[in-house]
Amino acid sequence: MTDEEFQDILDYAKAKSEELVEEDSFETRQRVVELLDVTAALSVEGEAKVVEVRCVLDHAKLVNYGGHFAKCGVSQFASTA
Repeated sequence: MTDEEFQDILDYAKAKSEELVEEDSFETRQRVVELLDVTAALSVEGEAKVVEVRCVLDHAKLVNYGGHFAKCGVSQFASTA
């Protein structure tokens, strides 16, 4: 995939996400979760609460620091940019 093709996909996704904001409803959010095949696994590492979120586009590990989640680790796309 070329950089231009990748950017085209990102631009399309951004436009669709803006449309979804306008149509915000439980059903719309549920459909997006289903289309992206979103899963989440909750765990505790030491004293930190951790959520590992995966979907067809990417995955991330989020760690709770004082009530806020911060991304840690590397996304699968970080090395392709």
